[in-house]
Amino acid sequence: MRLLINQLKTNFRNILKYKYFFFINILCLVVGILSFLAINNYVVYNTSFDKFHKNSKNIYRVLFHSFKGGQLDQVGAPIPHPIGPLLKSEFSEVENYMRMRIPGQNLGEFEISCGDKKFSEKQIAFVDTSFFSIFSFKLIAGNPKTALKTLNPVIISESLAKKYFKNEDPLNKVLRIKHSTGNYGWTVVGVIEDMPENSTLNLKIISSWETFKPFEPAVNIVSWGFHAYYTYLLLKDGTDYLQFENKCQELLAKRSAWIIYNKVNTYQYYLQPLKDVHLYSTGIIWDIFVAKGNNVYLIILFLSSVFILLTAYINYMLSQISSVHERSKEIGVRRMLGSSSFKLFQQFFIDSLSVNLLAVVISTILIYLFQPYFNKVLDFSSSVYIFSDFFSILIISFIVIFSSIIISMILTLMLTSLKPISNLRKNSNVKKGTLNISTRKVLLIIQLSSTLILMIVTSVIYSQIHFMESQNINCDIDKVVRLNPTVSKDSIMYNGVKSLVYELERLKEVKKVSIDTDSPIGMVSYADVFHSKGDKTNSVTLYDMWICPDYIPVFNIKVIEGRNFAKEINSDKNAAILNEAAVNKLGLQSPKDAVGKYITMYNQDFQIIGVIQNYQNQSFKDDFEPIVFLANWVDDKYSKIKYIHIKLNEPHQAEIMSKISGVFSKIYPEKVVAYCYMPDLAKEVYKEDRKFGLLFKIFTIIAIILSCIGILGVSVHDVNKRAKEIAIRKVNGANMIQIMYIIITSIVKYVFISIIIGFPIAYYFINDWLEKYAVRIPTPWYIFIIVAISAIIISLLATSSVILKAAKQNPLIALRSE
Repeated sequence: MRLLINQLKTNFRNILKYKYFFFINILCLVVGILSFLAINNYVVYNTSFDKFHKNSKNIYRVLFHSFKGGQLDQVGAPIPHPIGPLLKSEFSEVENYMRMRIPGQNLGEFEISCGDKKFSEKQIAFVDTSFFSIFSFKLIAGNPKTALKTLNPVIISESLAKKYFKNEDPLNKVLRIKHSTGNYGWTVVGVIEDMPENSTLNLKIISSWETFKPFEPAVNIVSWGFHAYYTYLLLKDGTDYLQFENKCQELLAKRSAWIIYNKVNTYQYYLQPLKDVHLYSTGIIWDIFVAKGNNVYLIILFLSSVFILLTAYINYMLSQISSVHERSKEIGVRRMLGSSSFKLFQQFFIDSLSVNLLAVVISTILIYLFQPYFNKVLDFSSSVYIFSDFFSILIISFIVIFSSIIISMILTLMLTSLKPISNLRKNSNVKKGTLNISTRKVLLIIQLSSTLILMIVTSVIYSQIHFMESQNINCDIDKVVRLNPTVSKDSIMYNGVKSLVYELERLKEVKKVSIDTDSPIGMVSYADVFHSKGDKTNSVTLYDMWICPDYIPVFNIKVIEGRNFAKEINSDKNAAILNEAAVNKLGLQSPKDAVGKYITMYNQDFQIIGVIQNYQNQSFKDDFEPIVFLANWVDDKYSKIKYIHIKLNEPHQAEIMSKISGVFSKIYPEKVVAYCYMPDLAKEVYKEDRKFGLLFKIFTIIAIILSCIGILGVSVHDVNKRAKEIAIRKVNGANMIQIMYIIITSIVKYVFISIIIGFPIAYYFINDWLEKYAVRIPTPWYIFIIVAISAIIISLLATSSVILKAAKQNPLIALRSE
């Protein structure tokens, strides 16, 4: 203990003596550790989804895989209603099941009244009574065992309870529900705690399965072809879910009549662990209200934080190696007095460990202080998760201890490779040791290579995002407002919609109005489309939507063959319009060849009257989706209503929306309407990519700063080492330019070696990343050139003060000791 106290005192004196080195070391380590903690807090948050459920390890949801012609066509979340009870009755491995029905396009919207106030809520689900037996959501008020078994029950979230009832007790209060099927009264039987941010489900209103029945046609409940029920299984402890999954497939194969939709389209069902839902659900269709993450982005962010941490520790190692010469006499005295290599290692270890621990403490304080800023950058509002995760604490502890051991070993080997007398000489050769020189060079090159990789990857990410956002989506969404009225399927809505269109188009600010079932961005409806008239065997899956004749002019979509729908042509109720992608997927030779042909869908034949240009309705990560358009105008009235698209003559302004809302309220005084501006909706498409790019930009700036500190430290060390050589050259007639050339050459060589190592690795990473995009930039070789030049310039700027000082220094100062 006394020895430890003496070593700590020695460390403290060294800190006071070498304040500059200590400050640089702490600064670099704090920046590196803080970056690592911030990103890994985000990683831990994303990997913590649904783990708060008591039975999370045994909960699985059932997904469907649809196959067409033996090829996988789609993966989706909802499945037929009978599957849950079937699996429970057939397999002892199933402890319980829970089905959930979420109102969608085919079920219609709900309008909720509380007193004289009306609300439009979307996060509604109808569930089995086993909901609280499977999930561990907490009821603040009510009994979870009986709440969903009462007549017409409703459970609302804590935030909705405050919104609807203020400070009153919400239990036994009645909510009036308006739906296209009628008006209902639901009794509040419970208040559920707002679902955690790290829950894949985010529901505000929960009602029972029995309450749901009036809204659903009876045929859907018994159908094996109607996929609309989200089904979760609770398996018993010790169940191998993959083996159980195979047993499920065998069962469904025996009952082939249930899974064969037609002769070429089949469905198979697979289990997805609840813990995988958040990060591994990309591409799953009809996944409503599920918070999705991106496991690829998380892995890349984690690796980037490791790069930053590695860069910070390399700086620390370089600094420690550079400072060894300053302490060589102290170490020499210790060795002459009998200090062993182990004791030297022990001293360096305590020194490194104390610096590491101090950096961790400062970083921990800062991550709590700056958490709101980190949350804003990362676009999530959360507490610090990382210190509640045992594995994360283990990693941080390992990094601190391992780095301290490695640094201590390197310093010990450097000093013990020389005789003790060498440490006591005024011009100790410790700095000329092979290990010293090689270690510094290798560490600096690793650091610079990592920084170059980050610079290239960041530049490519920004270029790709800018490229996608600048692409013409072939659909003019500018100046388009979308209205989404509640209960759009009731008779009141249908009776007044023609008057609504007429009144809206009378406004001078409005150019055109279209009534449609979907929008150009974020379509969710699919249909099986058969290749020819009367065909029942050869189908493909296409997006489908019902549009009125004004849809194409509202969005300025180009008709490349045939014509648009026309209200005055009654036969158009049996007509269809395809986009180019749909023409290709149906195997038709060309748009011209497609016009006049027939397709079959919904047990009805439709004649193709036109083909429009492809437009991007998702993201340019994906190819153009195939879409079939059907007429939303039958017998002089709109057949389906979900969205009202309004093309404005002027940019979106508050006063324009006030007029539009006034018109809507005049015709539908009892309805609630939500609206969004289509360009704002489009911005959400690349939201994750922009966040990803911003994080990489921040990382790159940090890496550049740390690399500049590292190369500055090495340059100072090199110049000091070559001080006499430079002085002799000056005495022999070398001018300032020649001296600067010598120093610059020694610096630039590190950059060139790093380019040779880092560029191939960066090339591999960016090509692998770009391959995931259907529309991508070509390999941007110019970025490599720009990064190379930038790296050289930044390195020279970072060391400019050292270069100028060495070039101007009086040679007598360096030669005085001789």
